[in-house]
Amino acid sequence: MSDSFHKKIKGGVRSIPAWINDSRIVYTRLSKPDKNGSKYFDLYQYTINEVHGIEFSEEIRLTEGLRLFSPIYDKENNKIIAINTYDGTSNIVVGNSNFSEYNILTSFNDGIQIYSLSLYNGKYLIDAVRNHERDLYLVDSSTGELSKFINVPWDVRDQNYKNETLLYSDDRSGIYNLYIKNINSEGYITDLKGGAFKADISNDGKIVFSIYQNGGYKLALMENFKILSNNEDMAETKEVEYKKRPSSILMDQQFDGISKKYVDKMTGPFFFPRIMFDYDTVKPGLYFFDNEALRSLSVLGGITMNSRKDLDLSLLFDYNKNLFTYYFNFYWMSRHTNRDHLFKRANGYEIDNIIYDVDYMYHLFSSDIGSRFIYKDHKFWMYYTYNSSRQFYFVNMSQELNEQYIEDFLYGNEPTSVYFKGAYDYYHGHAVTLKYEYDARKRHYLYRMMPSKGFKINSIFSYEKNNIFEKFKVNEDFGSFVPYLASHDTWRIIIDGSKYWRIDTNQGKNFISIKNNIVYNYLSNDDANDFVYFFGGGLTGLKGYTYYEPTLQGPELLMLNNEVSMKLFSDKSYGPEIFSLSAASIGFISQLGKANNSRIISPYWSLGDNCDCEDLLSVWFNTDDVNNIEFDALDKNNNIPDEYEGYVIVNVYGDNLENEETMQDLKNRYNRFKQTFGISFKVFGFSFYSYPTALSYEWHIPYKDPMNNQGRHYLKVLFDF
Repeated sequence: MSDSFHKKIKGGVRSIPAWINDSRIVYTRLSKPDKNGSKYFDLYQYTINEVHGIEFSEEIRLTEGLRLFSPIYDKENNKIIAINTYDGTSNIVVGNSNFSEYNILTSFNDGIQIYSLSLYNGKYLIDAVRNHERDLYLVDSSTGELSKFINVPWDVRDQNYKNETLLYSDDRSGIYNLYIKNINSEGYITDLKGGAFKADISNDGKIVFSIYQNGGYKLALMENFKILSNNEDMAETKEVEYKKRPSSILMDQQFDGISKKYVDKMTGPFFFPRIMFDYDTVKPGLYFFDNEALRSLSVLGGITMNSRKDLDLSLLFDYNKNLFTYYFNFYWMSRHTNRDHLFKRANGYEIDNIIYDVDYMYHLFSSDIGSRFIYKDHKFWMYYTYNSSRQFYFVNMSQELNEQYIEDFLYGNEPTSVYFKGAYDYYHGHAVTLKYEYDARKRHYLYRMMPSKGFKINSIFSYEKNNIFEKFKVNEDFGSFVPYLASHDTWRIIIDGSKYWRIDTNQGKNFISIKNNIVYNYLSNDDANDFVYFFGGGLTGLKGYTYYEPTLQGPELLMLNNEVSMKLFSDKSYGPEIFSLSAASIGFISQLGKANNSRIISPYWSLGDNCDCEDLLSVWFNTDDVNNIEFDALDKNNNIPDEYEGYVIVNVYGDNLENEETMQDLKNRYNRFKQTFGISFKVFGFSFYSYPTALSYEWHIPYKDPMNNQGRHYLKVLFDF
């Protein structure tokens, strides 16, 4: 409508408005969710008044949950007529001018679908589907009796009757065109390649309609019309071709059987093979899935195993028959690894001829059980989580001895190796969680890819009881060592909020999408073990860093994300049918983040050459065994005086000498905001003819970080963004 004046007065309208008078219209739109989260189509009245040159408008909701659409106004009887759909069948409802009183005129129960209404000589002319294709029917305005009006093998729809002229759209030629019929003549008045729909004719004979062209709908106006000269060719009967179409009982006639009460019935089970690459191994497996036909019950599971006998098991169960959805999720994982290391004495000195060859096996179990529900588009989850982790070790300790030592001290066949094994739990966790989500983004095509307006909130509040392995203790009753799991209980709070904006371009035909996001994570236990810390890198954090980036971990984490996206194209179909591209966008991302109050345990640390403070370490840490302390590179407990931190060398990334830095430099890096810049490219299309496919690629790089200066790539393939 770039070449005509228009002004938007109300959004979300789902029907052509019915004009009651010059200042009042009635229309259909989707109401806000009720207390059960259900949304219904209702009638709304919009009134425009002008007082002293100032325009006033008011919207009033006329109905409550009546599921009404396509209203028309009967001026002669001062009534509003609309269509109601319930239990798969449409019926006609007639009400007074404000719908404070109404009655259901028809009592259809055979699944008829009515789409629009028009007044026709005291009756109601409708387009409806009973078996296949839309036809025109007349409904008696007093009795509700139904009779055929135009019943042909092709589709007839969008009827409009005014001044003894009938106008409708049909696809007799294979394309929807407008057909007009009055007492003088009849025939097609359009011959289009796209289609013409929802026509209306004014008192002076002008016709306005919706035209489909170039992948979209536009408003078209015909000030003068005439019956087309090739009308006979367009109207050439093709009944023989139509009769050749496939037919069935459901298509050609109504089902005459007796209805019966629905009985729950599962549709499967279904099995899907899967293969994944994990830790340089091939891990084959399968998914299994089953659900009830109306989705009131669903089960999803999976199993994989590789050559190392690493096993992944999962089972997810949903019961969705009541107001609350009940669910549980079980996950089981096992991992196997091997490590050789030297024997280390209590003073930290390693004995190079005593070698431990250790096979490790880890068992991890996690489960969720809870409920979720929706209240007026607000989503809530309440669930309990249990986690358990156990380590098994199988040790072959061997000692390499020279031949002279063996001859002098070993007699007979004394072994030079010892085998032993053991196991212990290193983590138990219990958590009770309340999760909340509200998505108020404006719905439109590709709104997940290119949000235009609105906001989104995600939050988690949970209390955790965490028991984490810290050391072995002596069990004096049994004279053995037992693992000690220390308590690290804490409240966990996550608040994630996003606001979306748009800047219109190309006279409103396109727009630039802007996203502002803030994420705040908090643990109430400031001294919690770093096992339960927040980690601010990777896919869920600052994407220029790895997930476990030491300078982005801690009991408190703040992140600010900003993204500007521009659409490259949409409403297209590029490529082969097996994967066709429909839309693409490019975006630019800036991220800012900072963690607080962390400890970073550095296994590699030393004193600088210029630091004559080795004797002071025992005093600072109140121990004679400084070689076996857990050295906090951030010195959260302030054991080391500030003036010495520039002489202590730490390496929080490993044993690579290039990553060494002073404690002072590490503190400066940790305490400043980290920043990354990135670019994203998103593509939406359809694969294998009809499956929605969303592909996104992102590249991010840290800004002015001496220890992190390489970009990172992210590739995702999903059904949606």
